[in-house]
Amino acid sequence: MPQKQSFLQALAVDEHNQTSFLQKFVQAASPNPPGDTSKATAVIGEYLSGKNIPYELVDVNGDGKVNVVSDFQGGKGPGPRVVLNGHVDVFPVGDGSGWSRDPWSGDIVDGRLHGRGVVDMKSGTASLIIAYALLYERRHFLSGSVALCAVADEETGGKLGTKYLIEQDKHRWGGDLMLCAEPGGLETIRFAEKGTLRLTCTVETKGALGPYLHLSKGAIRTASAFINDVIKSVESLPVDLPVEMERHLEKPEVKRAIDQAMGPGTTTIIARPTVNVGTIKGGLKVNMIPETCIFELDIRMPVGMREDTILELISTIIPQYVPASIAVQKQAAASNRFNYSVIDHPIVDLLKDNAKSLQPDAEAPIPIPSMGGSDFSFPHVSLIHPPTALQSPTHLSRSTSIPLDDHIAEHRLVISLLPFVHHAAIVQLVIKGNANVDTTDYESPAIHEFEYKAKAFYITFLIAYAIAEAHAIDRGSLRYHEGPAMVKALIGLGWLDTGSKVWLKEGMKWPHIQQQLAGATSAAEVDLLAKGPSGYSAMAKSVDLACGIATQLLLNGQPVFNKPGVVAPSSQETCDAIRARVEAGKIKLMEQAL
Repeated sequence: MPQKQSFLQALAVDEHNQTSFLQKFVQAASPNPPGDTSKATAVIGEYLSGKNIPYELVDVNGDGKVNVVSDFQGGKGPGPRVVLNGHVDVFPVGDGSGWSRDPWSGDIVDGRLHGRGVVDMKSGTASLIIAYALLYERRHFLSGSVALCAVADEETGGKLGTKYLIEQDKHRWGGDLMLCAEPGGLETIRFAEKGTLRLTCTVETKGALGPYLHLSKGAIRTASAFINDVIKSVESLPVDLPVEMERHLEKPEVKRAIDQAMGPGTTTIIARPTVNVGTIKGGLKVNMIPETCIFELDIRMPVGMREDTILELISTIIPQYVPASIAVQKQAAASNRFNYSVIDHPIVDLLKDNAKSLQPDAEAPIPIPSMGGSDFSFPHVSLIHPPTALQSPTHLSRSTSIPLDDHIAEHRLVISLLPFVHHAAIVQLVIKGNANVDTTDYESPAIHEFEYKAKAFYITFLIAYAIAEAHAIDRGSLRYHEGPAMVKALIGLGWLDTGSKVWLKEGMKWPHIQQQLAGATSAAEVDLLAKGPSGYSAMAKSVDLACGIATQLLLNGQPVFNKPGVVAPSSQETCDAIRARVEAGKIKLMEQAL
């Protein structure tokens, strides 16, 4: 609390400089298109330099779409990485003739600052930069690390801004938790965002003079009918929200907050797909049947809906309009998947408390989803999501009356020790229920197909025993990617050898052959797959041990395991974490290369 008070006092003392910084920021024009943010980022650089804060400028194509990035490590050891992300570019202003003031004036009148982008989102970005500067001054008191991303290109898709930064260094600029100050007021906290699918559609038909509609309906009439079919079909698609989100949206106070924040009626579409026809162009002259019509669709997809589903649906509608030609092209830079963060993440309560302290007489802000279209649609916002509640194990079978998906939805962690052929089905249910999952699965290509969804829902899919799936050979296996090296090792062991052996006699039993090849002291020594007195094989017990250790590390908040996506012990950092825990139990691991 003393640190928070110190922080707030520093904000109050420096209020004049903060306002001056925001005013200069607004006055530095950065409309997109064309997207040149060099003037605006120069203002940011000047502010950071004045605070002796190091920063980098990232201009991907050298065309003025400049990003400002900076980060620091706290002085109190490891902890989560928090990224403050805001965009610098703003909407264009046209020729400025419709404005009552110069859109780049930055005039302050009656306590209000005027100019393009003050709301979306130079005020928000400036607040993040100011907060970052104060945190930097107090970095010695902090655990973990903080990063700042003041980005370009958000208004036109983010390809040269946030998306580029994430692709270059996901951990550095994606972090464990990302906060953004997009306009939304103090009444709500946005925990999810719809996905965006932007399409350019071209309809081509035969042309003719206006009265000759028996020869051709024309491109515009065809496009109109096609658009209506697309709207009806897409907006009728079934929705598969995470269970906890679905329940949250049914609360009266949440519905009220959604409609207050984004307008009456928002609750009717916030969890459903929508189609907007943004532009349409066609025809040459009023008395001619047009040959071409081009239009753009802006489709918003609720949490859980993928663009592939919509594109496949549209592809089934196109053949209905033959002989017309209809081409659909995705605007890749402006199309992004939905984003979803857990509603009960600790940061939500912290934000509520801080907002409440600023407005003591107001209600605490309510978590709600957003309509989409910001940089938070990229697969990068990795909220820390440790399991916070454990319940006693429950036996489930085919005859169990409780549906498995409902049961999973009530838990935060699922441990699957089923045969590996069932893991895919379990993982699908886990993703739907928004839980974490720990399995002893093979690290197969099929499993990695869940990477997208695991990251999308910010769940951890932990593979405690990761070996590539392959066919077994004599109770061993060639499961590794380095096949030739493995074969060489087998030859070195004598397992693969066409030469004659003096000791190899006709009628020898396999255990005695194994004894000779392995150099065992007796034929009674058993391999990892043989069952012991307890009925479990050494391999089963060692695999389950790895699963138990990995689960414990996940529950204890080990950073390596607490991140979204597929986590498997096939990387150095993952193996080191497990090895350290094993050796802490006085179990020594040895590795020998042949």
